[in-house]
Amino acid sequence: MFHILDIDNTLFFTNDLNNKAYIFALSLLGLKALAPCKRITRTVVALWYPSLTNAEMIDIVQMKQTVRICILSVLMKSYISFCKK
Repeated sequence: MFHILDIDNTLFFTNDLNNKAYIFALSLLGLKALAPCKRITRTVVALWYPSLTNAEMIDIVQMKQTVRICILSVLMKSYISFCKK
């Protein structure tokens, strides 16, 4: 048995996961998403908050990646447990 994990919208759409991770990361800095967006990116965040420093942007992206990896890890563990039943 093998598992395929896709996180770049090739097989599975991850926009929702990506956006939730960005929103959480922004909230840790007291910020929020300023407009509906199909997929939040660094460019979108920079447009919303042009006064962010490069260091702040790096922090946001790193926090977003950490949240995203944690969520994917939980999902994969659940999926593997489900497949073993």
